[in-house]
Amino acid sequence: MEKKDLTGNVIGNFTVISRIPEKSRYWLCRCKCGKEKKIRGSNIPWTQSCGCMSKRKYNAFKHGLSKTRIYCIWNGLAQRTMNPRNASWGSYGGRGIGIDERWKKFSGFLLDMGSSYSEHCATFGEKQTSIERVDNNLGYTKENCRWATKEEQSRNTRCVRLITIEGETHHLAEWLRIANVSSVTFRTRLKLGWSIEKAIKTPLQNKNKGI
Repeated sequence: MEKKDLTGNVIGNFTVISRIPEKSRYWLCRCKCGKEKKIRGSNIPWTQSCGCMSKRKYNAFKHGLSKTRIYCIWNGLAQRTMNPRNASWGSYGGRGIGIDERWKKFSGFLLDMGSSYSEHCATFGEKQTSIERVDNNLGYTKENCRWATKEEQSRNTRCVRLITIEGETHHLAEWLRIANVSSVTFRTRLKLGWSIEKAIKTPLQNKNKGI
């Protein structure tokens, strides 16, 4: 019999409800989708879902989009935020980067991002269309995500590094907090050709314009 009481613990995609009396090594768990499943205690962290993730894959196949690039993009972000066994879990779901409840189903993601994806692809091409979070400290939501080219993503990734201005060094998020400049304003300034230092240190002149 397992000595540790797991009741109430949130492990991976499951919340442990209670031990199974007739099978002491098994626990009744509730998946994030709401369904309950009996799982051996040692297997809980490694169990991907109650089966709902497989159903999502089936649904994608059923509507003929399972091999499209936008589905692969969604599947990638869903896996790294919801699947503890994914190689990138530690950098995403493991550190609190979540996914909008609607986006746990591909249909919700497609409804929110499908049109903008098509528009971006029409301008830059599919290979140059990838999803990007506006604020890297926040999760995958419609408000915090946009489509970007590889060049834009590379530039924004470099901005996450430590930045030194006038002998003072901070991460980008900390600089923006100190300067009271939003991440949206910062990126807008970069697109206008401003230097990183100018984009951070210049006070907002007109809050309505956001620049």
